[in-house]
Amino acid sequence: MRRLLAAVTVLVAVAVTGCSGSPRDAGKGGPAPSAPSPYVKTAWDAVQERVKPDGTVDAATALAAFSVAVAPLPGVPQVSGPRRAAGSGTAAVRWLTRHWKALTPAQQDAARVALEGGVGGTGGDAVRRRGPNAECHRADSEEGAAYRPQLDKALGILTGKVGHTMRNRPTIVVNTRNLEGDAVAYAVDCVARTGATGGCTIHLNPVLLAPGYTAEGVWAVIVHETMHCVLMDKFKGAYAAPWIEEGFPEYAAAAVAGPSEVTDDEWQIYLATDIGRLFQRTYTAIGFYAMLAHNGVDVWSRIFPIFAAYLKGHHDDAFHAAVGDGSVLDNWGPSYAMGRRPGSPWTITGAGAPGGGADVVTAAVPSGGTHTVKSPAQATHLELLRFGAEVIRFSPSAGARGKLGPAGEADRALDSLGGTSFCTRPGGCSCPEGSPGAGREFVTLASEAYLGVTGGLRDASVGVAGLSLEQACGEPDSCLVGDWRGTGVRWSIPDIGLRGSGAAGTRLVIGADGRYTMTLEGAKPATISADIVSMRATYHGAITGTVGKDTLAADKGPWAPTAVSLGKAAVTITMTSPLQRTLYTRTPISKVVQDVSGANGAAGNVPGAVAATYTCGEDTLTFTDPQRIATWSFARG
Repeated sequence: MRRLLAAVTVLVAVAVTGCSGSPRDAGKGGPAPSAPSPYVKTAWDAVQERVKPDGTVDAATALAAFSVAVAPLPGVPQVSGPRRAAGSGTAAVRWLTRHWKALTPAQQDAARVALEGGVGGTGGDAVRRRGPNAECHRADSEEGAAYRPQLDKALGILTGKVGHTMRNRPTIVVNTRNLEGDAVAYAVDCVARTGATGGCTIHLNPVLLAPGYTAEGVWAVIVHETMHCVLMDKFKGAYAAPWIEEGFPEYAAAAVAGPSEVTDDEWQIYLATDIGRLFQRTYTAIGFYAMLAHNGVDVWSRIFPIFAAYLKGHHDDAFHAAVGDGSVLDNWGPSYAMGRRPGSPWTITGAGAPGGGADVVTAAVPSGGTHTVKSPAQATHLELLRFGAEVIRFSPSAGARGKLGPAGEADRALDSLGGTSFCTRPGGCSCPEGSPGAGREFVTLASEAYLGVTGGLRDASVGVAGLSLEQACGEPDSCLVGDWRGTGVRWSIPDIGLRGSGAAGTRLVIGADGRYTMTLEGAKPATISADIVSMRATYHGAITGTVGKDTLAADKGPWAPTAVSLGKAAVTITMTSPLQRTLYTRTPISKVVQDVSGANGAAGNVPGAVAATYTCGEDTLTFTDPQRIATWSFARG
């Protein structure tokens, strides 16, 4: 048992050494950033904001969506906010059918009346859809036949772009009356009594065909709904998250039909909500796909892999299918500038993108002040920074992607900023002879710059610190500051025969302000054995903290961090011998530490859980825990 506990303890210690302390406030100085201009939120927008962070929609949201977009349902509270026509109500219909069993009999009856009572024409024999037998037609209605040429044109364009041959021919009908909701159209995936997909029917509400909608708007709606039919045909009616299932048809509508009143509102919302999480978006994901396309990604060839990846795995897999090697993420944040800065990364073109965007958040960085540009996971953020300090230093978090765009200067990748002292002083910066910073190199920087950042699937940030030249010259260069890549850890406890190695691929980014991020995600597994007990650990997430100026100033000594956060850091530990057994699965490291500490009687018995000693060389950095059991090694950049 002692060997088992020791093995688990060491596997946890590999991640927490030097990573514990008491929390404190981070950041100071500088006025609060200015907020972007708000957009007018409608009832339909408010419903879409209820999509959960993981992209799922609960029954209450499905009921609310249907009540707003299609028709009121009994017992469903009214959603506050102004009303506007929703280009497509397909999401509302699809969400409701997924929660059909959760509806009361009265709600089911009302939904049937709404979906069937407004359908007219002689569309031939109906094919019934599971759930609320929404009427599907084997032929176009008399009124819908007028739009058959546009439907066929849309089918030809879309199937050609995505490389798909339709198994079933979509039909189109015009409802005899406007259902009371906001939707101007919706598509229904038709399921025959045999259970096989029987086609797709596009329903146009008369409001779409009345004065007020342009020909471009009607064409965009038909393209959007036709894209739904293509996806339903390819994936046999399977459901994907709204950012895929609604976001891509909205992109298709704008990419094929061009700018129109149908997609303008979604663009406005997208550009006003850079910190909006992608997985919670619906129609406003139009901007994400347009950003990919603008940067050379063939989104048409990727939509099927994106959809399939979601069905096979989940959001993360679909996201990776969308962004490929991830290099396009460097331009996600900058794209929100929408032409305010010259250069392709700083705008989006095509797919009906407007000529400008929402107001950009601005922030001042004075001498002695700090500011942090933060991006939530699955999102991005753009700010315009105005530097009032003579010297500026940046501290990107591990995994941060994006660009710095100084006025009148070339773009700089975020991963090139750490460890560099930038000078905004006219005439340049130099430290006097005899000062601790004598001989330090400064890089010229304009007095203002755009900074766009994202972490992709993770939170990301860039710390910005402003110093006077006197302050900067009063500090010696720090060996620690920079980007370090883990080459692995080795440890042993000879008296019980414990030994192990692994965990190469961690990343440690230490900023000039002492803040650091240690990213565990993506590192190779660590293995450890003690007598007959063998284990393997895989680490997840990241750990953040801060070290003081004394630590930064020295090439070796104690590493005693404060403001440590284990965040979502977790570990999966599997016993590989003498039994095959998983002991922990993506369990928070703090929980594993607690379990092991309780078994041993005290938290202090966890090796390296409080502090470490370090030695920093020109290209190497090593940490050793207080018990000298383990040594962690890093190589610069």
